Amino acid sequence: MAHNRLMLNASKTEVMVIRSKHDRVKSPRSVEIFGEQVEVSEIARNLGVIFDEQLTMNSNVSHNVKGCMGYIYNLWRIGEKLDRNSKICMVNMFIHSKLDFCNSVLK
Repeated sequence: MAHNRLMLNASKTEVMVIRSKHDRVKSPRSVEIFGEQVEVSEIARNLGVIFDEQLTMNSNVSHNVKGCMGYIYNLWRIGEKLDRNSKICMVNMFIHSKLDFCNSVLK
């Protein structure tokens, strides 16, 4: 990395050990990368998708459900002021786009 004039920012770098749920071996607490100590995390975010160490996507699904429920609640609050086409447009804009993005990353 040094010959490309790049530096590792340890505070922004996430390292995750991916393993089987049947694996009972403990992950190390930190690893050394290019002379920097980086903490190993159980959950990492990449391109807006949350991955866990067993790639079960449970944390990503729960995060998206919370976000979509917030949008649905807000749409419900203003729903009587909107016509049907505006409601459909807002659901597509806020909810379907979020779910479609996550599905494309999972495939």
